[in-house]
Amino acid sequence: MIFIAVCLAVMSLLMPWVDIGIASRNGISQGTFLLLLFWLYPVLTVLMNKTMQRWLGGIMGVVSAALTMAYIASKTTVLFGETRNFAAMGADAFMLSSLVMVVGCFMYRPFAAQQGTIGSLEIH
Repeated sequence: MIFIAVCLAVMSLLMPWVDIGIASRNGISQGTFLLLLFWLYPVLTVLMNKTMQRWLGGIMGVVSAALTMAYIASKTTVLFGETRNFAAMGADAFMLSSLVMVVGCFMYRPFAAQQGTIGSLEIH
């Protein structure tokens, strides 16, 4: 789940994060790629197949989601007397991937390779 979430998060950076109709900006130009710093511990733990401190991975995911919510809220403005939010689909996709990462951190178990067996065959 964590690997799928990080793939979605990286793809979301290429999507529009702000869309005002006549112009839009992706996550990279908005500087939101810095949110991926909160993903380093869970992703590196999965890639190295190490034991994860679930609470630490969960906190990093929650902080990533909270900062994404703050970003989305910061794109609310009053335009022509009407309150509008100009956050776009990329921010929503990143928020979803942050929440998937939190769930993935609590479900994560390192892969235990069985040495000496291939399928049901035993190697001597």
